Order: sequence, then structure tokens, then C-alpha cells
Amino acid sequence: MIAGGADAPLATLAAGVVDPSTMVVTLSSGSQVIIPASTPVVDSLGRIHTWCSPLDQGARWYQMGATLASGLALSWLREHVFALEGPDTYAKLDRWAADTPPGAEGLLFLPYLAGERTPHLDPHARAVFLGLSTGHHRGHLTRAVMEGATLALYDAARILTDLGSRPTRLILVGGGARSTVWRQIVADVFGIPVTTLATVDGSALGAALPAGAGIRAYDLNQTASTWARYDEFVQPNANAHRLYQRLLPIFRDAYTKHRDDFRLLAEIASNTT
Repeated sequence: MIAGGADAPLATLAAGVVDPSTMVVTLSSGSQVIIPASTPVVDSLGRIHTWCSPLDQGARWYQMGATLASGLALSWLREHVFALEGPDTYAKLDRWAADTPPGAEGLLFLPYLAGERTPHLDPHARAVFLGLSTGHHRGHLTRAVMEGATLALYDAARILTDLGSRPTRLILVGGGARSTVWRQIVADVFGIPVTTLATVDGSALGAALPAGAGIRAYDLNQTASTWARYDEFVQPNANAHRLYQRLLPIFRDAYTKHRDDFRLLAEIASNTT
């Protein structure tokens, strides 16, 4: 019998993450924070997912928090705000964000374009640019979207740490990991070193690992912990981390203050369509 898995846990396996000291963060259309666990830890409020892993020993469980709009938010900005086209559009967004300081000079973005899963479980949550002024330009908007999506992931990871997880390093996977700016933002927001996987096709590679173990080509636990190859190692910037820690309460409060407004706006929208 061969145990399979969903895309996010298989990407975790492909990243060589088999113990609770390491967190995997995926930057895709929607994103996830994932930590292996030796025993099942269930959130009584249902904000995270806990499920079996393909491993048959050690960290046989995974905990996951999920957000709905990371790459999706950047794609929305590219297509519907900037109307950018062509193969170099994401490189252009990266340059704009790189030329903008951390904190986007007082511009925050709540990335709830499609509602939100962890930690809010709110289908009515909506996106907000907070602090927008005439002094802000396309670089500020771009960086704010990247930072807002990352702050949302940090908010999701807080549920895992509240339940007892204490990761000391972070492995970044997914299409967003190609961005040098976004990699640094993740390191700075989380305040721990970030390592990127040498390939972004983690889910497909992760599916191959248990398949090989199923035909007895190798031991899954041993191979999963040694086979992964890593790319860039990014250290967090202490000053940027302190800045993001100051912004985090504003980010969280913005959702709380507007939660009822989001529901009212959804009601108004449903009555006018």
C-alpha cells in the first residue's frame, strides 16, 4: 500500500521537512504554513488542519494554517490595477518593490480578496489598502501587497505557535519563492532564517517520494530527510523585523474594526446585483 497526500503536505515532504523544528511556508495563489508534529494537535476552534503524513515513524502528523490570497493578490494587482502584460511583468513588480522601503512608507494591505481561512474563517472578509496617500506610487502598492500577504501568513502561523510549535528555521516553497524581495520580506516578518528549495515544483516531487518507497526502492523517512537540495539562505534583518512587529497590531486591528462592515457591504452587494 502506498500513502499519498494533498499538494501542501507533499511539498513539505519534498522540502525535506520531517521534524517540528522547521516550518514550511508556501507562496502560491493561496498560501500555507505547515509544521510536522509527532502527535496530533487539534485546534478546538477549527482554524487549522491536522492530518496524517505519509511517514510511518517520527513526525507522522502535520499541522497547517492556510490563507487564500498571496500570489492571487499580486496577480490581481498586476492585471486589474496596473494592467501589465508580458513575460517580464513579475520581474518588474519585484524591481518596484525592491526600490520601496520596508513598511511601504505607512501603507498596509489586508489581502482578503476572497475571504480568509486561518485565522479568521470568514468568507466575508475583504481587502483593504490602509494609509494610502498621494505620496504612494506603484512600488508602495506592490510592496504593501507582498507584505500584507506575508503578515497574513504570520497571523496564521501564530495559531501553530500558540498550540506549542517552536520552529527555528523556515523553508520557503512555491512560485512566490522566486522573488528575491518576497523571500526577504518573509524572513523579516517571521524573524527567522529562510531557506528556499532549489526547485519550486515541490508537490509533484513530493508525490514521487512515497511512490518510490511503496515499491521498496528506498526507506521513505531516511530519503525524505536527506534528499532535498536547497538554494538561497536569507537572514532576517533585525530592524525590518522590529518594524513589522509594530505594524502587526495595526494589521490585525484593521480586520477586527471592519469585520462587521465587510458583512454589511456583502449584504448591500447581494441586494444590488
